[in-house]
Amino acid sequence: MPEQKYKVLIVDDEEDIRVLTGKLLSQEGYMCWVAANGVKALEQLEKRQVDAVITDIKMPGGMDGIELTREINKKYNLPVMVMTGFAQDFTAHDALTAGADDFIIKPFAADELTLRLQKMILQKRN
Repeated sequence: MPEQKYKVLIVDDEEDIRVLTGKLLSQEGYMCWVAANGVKALEQLEKRQVDAVITDIKMPGGMDGIELTREINKKYNLPVMVMTGFAQDFTAHDALTAGADDFIIKPFAADELTLRLQKMILQKRN
């Protein structure tokens, strides 16, 4: 469990994934907000400060996770973890080149997500 309550924005077009990821992280002590696409995620980031963003890579609505990552890197100094269930279509290289700090393939183990998220936040702060 994180020593402090880190705030995380979860971005995914699938409601089930947003809810499940939010529940998982909340149980580990994170405060979570959600957005259904990249445009809504940027709206959320205008309203509140977060410590990290976890975003799906493939989303409808005019902005996918790669473009969202680029926008976050332009406007905010936040760590971004990109997740995908389409590993054959997107690679870690695509995400990292866009400025992501980490890349995880769905489905993932709960402990893997929380450990990598905490490590990513701490690395960005140092």
